Amino acid sequence: EYPTKQIERIDELLSQIETARLEAERLAAQINLEDAAEAETELPVVNSNALIEAEMMDMYNGLIGQADDAFGEDEYNIARFYYYKAVDVRSDEEYPKEKIREIRGLLNARLSDRREREYQDYIDKADEALSDGELAVARGYYNRALTAKPMKKYPKMQIELIRDKLTEILGNRSNTEYNSFISQGDKAFESSNFSVARYYYLKAQEINPSETYPKEQIQKIINAINGEEDIQ
Repeated sequence: EYPTKQIERIDELLSQIETARLEAERLAAQINLEDAAEAETELPVVNSNALIEAEMMDMYNGLIGQADDAFGEDEYNIARFYYYKAVDVRSDEEYPKEKIREIRGLLNARLSDRREREYQDYIDKADEALSDGELAVARGYYNRALTAKPMKKYPKMQIELIRDKLTEILGNRSNTEYNSFISQGDKAFESSNFSVARYYYLKAQEINPSETYPKEQIQKIINAINGEEDIQ
């Protein structure tokens, strides 16, 4: 299984390449071409960076290796996934495009089998939902695909990928909610609205129990209510 972080790195490099290309086009459109050339040399134009190019080639070769291995095991959906990633990295290479076309033909030939047709239909719907960012829908279809073909690796791989994405999303959402509760708690605390402040600090503590700040603020509220501390 190709590491998720490597796939994320590929997407990051592709984004850098696109940013550099757009910036180069903008600079070329400027009247003062000399200034544009000087500014361009200061940009991280990854296309001309030999190290980045080498990293992209290593990633391409790694993806092709993963795809070829999967293809050899008749795991055509996994192979297609990695061939598409390889095309993203090196769009000028014909080999992965040829393999994708070959896989399309092989999959079409298999569709005469009812169970295979059902499996592929679920996979196609899951892949489409995943590309649209509908993670829950995609996961549902991948699970249905596993019901049709329990031994297939591709839906398991994609479900794991979705699980990682959901964990990341929930983590970011939790941080946002935690900071929001702390902010509202601090605002109420500064206004001596202790019951409201305590409520928000408790909500923040539920999200991140390891953080000491909301606990300390709750203790300050208790002390202030008991007349033991001047919070000002």
